Amino acid sequence: MLAASLLLVLWGVTFDKVQKQGVFLSISRPICYLVFCSLVMSFLILLNQTEISFVLFWGSFGSDYLIYVAKVLIIFFSLFLVFFFSQTVSFSRLGFEVVILVFLAVLSLLLLVSSNDFVLFYLALEMQSLIFYVLAASKRGSSLSSEGGIKYFSLGSLASAFLLLGFSLFYYLFASTNLIDISLFFFLSMSEDIMLVNLAVILVLVGFAFKLAIVPFHNWAPDVYQGADYPVMSVFLVLPKIAMVSFLMRFLFSFAYVLYPFWSNIIFVLALLSIFVGSIFALRQWKIRRFLAYSSIANMGFIFSGLSLASVQAAYSVFFFLFVYVVLNLALLSSIMAVRVGREGEYPDSFFDFVGFYTVNPVLSFIISLNLFSFAGIPPLLGFFSKFFLILSVLVNGNLFLGFLLVFFSLLSAAYYLVLVRIIFFSKFVSRLFVFSSSLLFVSIFLTLFNFFFFLFFF
Repeated sequence: MLAASLLLVLWGVTFDKVQKQGVFLSISRPICYLVFCSLVMSFLILLNQTEISFVLFWGSFGSDYLIYVAKVLIIFFSLFLVFFFSQTVSFSRLGFEVVILVFLAVLSLLLLVSSNDFVLFYLALEMQSLIFYVLAASKRGSSLSSEGGIKYFSLGSLASAFLLLGFSLFYYLFASTNLIDISLFFFLSMSEDIMLVNLAVILVLVGFAFKLAIVPFHNWAPDVYQGADYPVMSVFLVLPKIAMVSFLMRFLFSFAYVLYPFWSNIIFVLALLSIFVGSIFALRQWKIRRFLAYSSIANMGFIFSGLSLASVQAAYSVFFFLFVYVVLNLALLSSIMAVRVGREGEYPDSFFDFVGFYTVNPVLSFIISLNLFSFAGIPPLLGFFSKFFLILSVLVNGNLFLGFLLVFFSLLSAAYYLVLVRIIFFSKFVSRLFVFSSSLLFVSIFLTLFNFFFFLFFF
């Protein structure tokens, strides 16, 4: 993948110079197709992998079933994201290098989820972070994009410092950065410096909370999402969530499992704050990107509520919830990117752009509504099963208070998800939106049908 990225950069720079000299050559779309083919080859190689569990490079790099599934999901959903770029590249103000950066981000995330060493993890994380800083500011001529990129870089550097300090404390305590060695040492002999161990865990959790936009480390997300173009924002919504949640599950359920009574309370508080703040602020949003940012914060709170239980059933529920979260975001974003405001207009930016959209395109209106219903957890859609299994795992673990809160906030989420449905179907004005990409419309229909008929697999 790294070699393919370098070749694509060389080819893109060469033909970009030719284009600037007066010969018009559209290179962005062919580069999207080449990146797509490279990801397909990587996906097929991964599916044909004979050994699922292995360890390489003196234990620094490895794989197990959780890592394998995470890598499959990252590459599979990256195919959708690259397809989004290929369909919007002629309209958006993004250069050919953006798709290559996304390709490199996928590589860094694959390294991140496969790392068993804090040093390798940190290097992969910084590679991914630097790429995301550039992507956040990649919308040319947009002051919001530049502002979001600067804010993301400033706060992201602070979060990286917290992570690095936590990893340094682990090295000071155990004289190793290998996660497997530290786990064995910690299980065999509890460290006498338990306060420093707890401090190191807190610092690492702060870093993860920022990367996942968990309250109170979420302030960067709405501004970055609002400044980014829709294809770039879809990358922020999907890929880092899969990678970071996967590694966080391994970190908490292997090394830090002994400290479960300590860190479970911290994650429990972060989960409740994220669900509350995300839900309350989503009720006040009319901008689509900021709305999706706060919706993501609330959904990450649901995931953290499952992580706070540290049980096998909760782990399965969390991963299933994460899978559903990604599918629903891709389905909704493909529907939004398929339309434009006016014949030469921009992407729809506000809920009010969808006023009376049902009179213009009933099919796409129903597709958007079904995805919003699924986000709200209305049966028999996919989102209902994700919340049902997560709440069920909470109740099985005996946490009735948390189960009650999750049910309450699931009902509250219907209030802000159904606002857009009301605007689409019950407004008397004529919408100015029109379908721009039939390919994106087909993708949204496919994902929505999967969303709607998923319950048939259970019965």
